[in-house]
Amino acid sequence: MIVPMKKVSLVVIERERAVSLEKLREVGVMHLERKSVSSDTLGKLLDRRAMLRKAVGLLRRYEVPTSAQSVQDSGAAELFAPQSILFARVLELGDEKKSLNDQLVYQAKERRRVEGWGDFDPHAFKLFAEYGLRLFPCELSWKEYDAIGEETKLIV
Repeated sequence: MIVPMKKVSLVVIERERAVSLEKLREVGVMHLERKSVSSDTLGKLLDRRAMLRKAVGLLRRYEVPTSAQSVQDSGAAELFAPQSILFARVLELGDEKKSLNDQLVYQAKERRRVEGWGDFDPHAFKLFAEYGLRLFPCELSWKEYDAIGEETKLIV
């Protein structure tokens, strides 16, 4: 006779999961299926944990003066509550730092790209345009250069 399988939900603490699974295997009466559980509360807590880790990661890079121990003793937990101004400011500054680093990387790439053009002021192009001389810096292959008609004036 075949007995239909029943589903059982078993809640186990993560750190005891391996031991619990081994014991259930020894009994041999269950097929195990791992499920992820989520809820609004869990989602909010996980988001809060991620923000706290990000803030701690940002601050960990900086040396803490010895006088900061008194701040820790006097209730630093309130300072880093997700609704606190300090917590929000740390995350805001972290995002700003990332944005500035991205800009720095972009500017360094752009500088390497135009180094071959020599030393010139790019704002001079606006000045020339005011006098009716429009300049367009570009790089061309020899094939593209040869294809330009004589009606186009070039400065090489």
